[in-house]
Amino acid sequence: MEVVDIVAREHKQISVKPGWVEHDPEEIYQNVLQCLVEVCQRNKLTAEIVKGIGITNQRETTVAFDRKTGKHLHNAIVWLDQRTTGVVEEMKAKNDGNADAYRLDCGLPINTYFSAQKMKWLVDSVPGLKDNADLILGTIDTYLIARLTNCQSLVTDSTNASRTMLMDIQSLEWSEKMMAEYGIKKEWLPKIIKESSADFGKISDDSITTLKGVVISGVLGDQ
Repeated sequence: MEVVDIVAREHKQISVKPGWVEHDPEEIYQNVLQCLVEVCQRNKLTAEIVKGIGITNQRETTVAFDRKTGKHLHNAIVWLDQRTTGVVEEMKAKNDGNADAYRLDCGLPINTYFSAQKMKWLVDSVPGLKDNADLILGTIDTYLIARLTNCQSLVTDSTNASRTMLMDIQSLEWSEKMMAEYGIKKEWLPKIIKESSADFGKISDDSITTLKGVVISGVLGDQ
């Protein structure tokens, strides 16, 4: 494989309180669009030439957004955010202090790092969020796919889902047990596509007409 071009954009780190770290999902998406446009213009790329698009992302960062409009309902909570310390203590207390109580189910310890804590904090703390019939809770890949496909595709892959604490590591499906433990409804979650190389939907956002119809054919957490 030969790398022919690289385009990058930085986005802001938002810290509203000590230990709280957020990203603006709209800023991330606009940066993605700008990178796609620039790399296409520089290399004269069109939908006829490009065979597929891949997404790789830092996995645990969590976004709440509207399944119909793609509009985010809160800033993304970043992987290193510490606001969920209380959630961690609550979940550990339910299990006699055992941080490894769910390892056989989801493969992970109870820790602020993982998405389930962030999802629970969002639905418990953001007014009206859990009553929103169009709520989707997902990692950054899910949000970007939704936006790129005009919300026609609400999916994730197993490498991203595996870091939420909500995926059964044997079946690679959402775990009924873990969803119940964290108070997360299945309808709030994207569909898990078990393979990282698959059809995740076609680009249909009018903001990137050059690549309209190109398949998002790869999604992988942490590159």
